[in-house]
Amino acid sequence: MACVMFVSCDKSESLKDSSSSSSVSLLSVSTDGVTSVATSSLKSVFNDSLTLTSDEKSFLLALREDERVSRDLYKSFYNLYSKDYFKRIAGAESSHMRAVGTLLTFYGVAYPDSTTLGVFDNAEDQALYNDLLAKGDDSLTVALKTAAYLEETNIADYTALIPNISNENILLVVNNLLKGSRNHLRVFVRILAKESGITYAPVVLDTVSYNAIIQSAIEKGGDFCTTHGKHPNHGMPGDSTRIVVKDSCLVCGGKIIPSVKDSTHFQSEGPKVGSKFRKGKR
Repeated sequence: MACVMFVSCDKSESLKDSSSSSSVSLLSVSTDGVTSVATSSLKSVFNDSLTLTSDEKSFLLALREDERVSRDLYKSFYNLYSKDYFKRIAGAESSHMRAVGTLLTFYGVAYPDSTTLGVFDNAEDQALYNDLLAKGDDSLTVALKTAAYLEETNIADYTALIPNISNENILLVVNNLLKGSRNHLRVFVRILAKESGITYAPVVLDTVSYNAIIQSAIEKGGDFCTTHGKHPNHGMPGDSTRIVVKDSCLVCGGKIIPSVKDSTHFQSEGPKVGSKFRKGKR
């Protein structure tokens, strides 16, 4: 069976013959941490041998709308407080939506237009947006805390979902959204300290996980080696990076599903990605 080998472009994990590799950047990260997904690069590295299940389709549609909650909330906060960082991060969240939309288009799945600010078809998305906007309307300080809280929830959601994602194309997108959420949490926490003199306390994440993020550097997101491929990683100590050799992963030992040609599609454990995605957001 043919296989795809995923390796890092970092010297410590590169192959001996990787000098011939070309690479594309999947993230665009500003010096202060505002993180956009490079959608044009993303399209070039999807594995077209992987199909999409009905559960995965539902998940991607929910994921795009979940990112829109962030985008629309930060746009609304910009309208309230005229702070440039809200506008810039809202723009980055638009790229996160485009990343998910790119994957949906790759699989021929139509998705909503999403042009009306703060209006959602899904009742849970609408309730979440309304609730967070009402909190942030109190003051700029509360708006920043609310934004940090939303990024916390995204980090927790994505981190919990990743072990159960078997489609490598979805995993690639979610891993990069996770990096963006961690960077944006760093941005909001830093701004809170600078503008309000407030030390943000985590609401969703445990203290150890939160401190590991806040005390680490902004994640630049590595390149994707187009010759050998790269197993998407989170960029933080303890994140799982699965490097594939022949038919198994060097890190977790998992076996590629034999019936899936040219893939790093692993047998998943635990519940499938599905309708539980939105629970616990507020």
